[in-house]
Amino acid sequence: MDGLLFKNSSRGGVLLPYEDWRLDADARAADLASRLPIEALAGLMLYSRHQSVPAPEGGPFAGTYAGRPFSDAAIAPHALSDQQRTMLADDQIRHVLLMQATDAATAARWNNEL
Repeated sequence: MDGLLFKNSSRGGVLLPYEDWRLDADARAADLASRLPIEALAGLMLYSRHQSVPAPEGGPFAGTYAGRPFSDAAIAPHALSDQQRTMLADDQIRHVLLMQATDAATAARWNNEL
């Protein structure tokens, strides 16, 4: 588009107002909000419970991987837990509170999984 680059988040091949960085933030936000179902809008206003990567096996922030604790799951430490998948898919939460990760590389890969 006139030699300018835009991200086609909608994958529709058409530049939508919320994708157009030339527009002001209010116009872009209003356009995007008008396209989202109410559940997705609510998910943008909520925060997750605290997350550890990988998820601990016990305590208030425990998690499982295919129903098993991390130590028995034979899965990469950056994999999403069952609870994190539910948080994203069913609850549509998009503000995630990362409390701790084993290291920066694991945190980055986990963030990409989200």
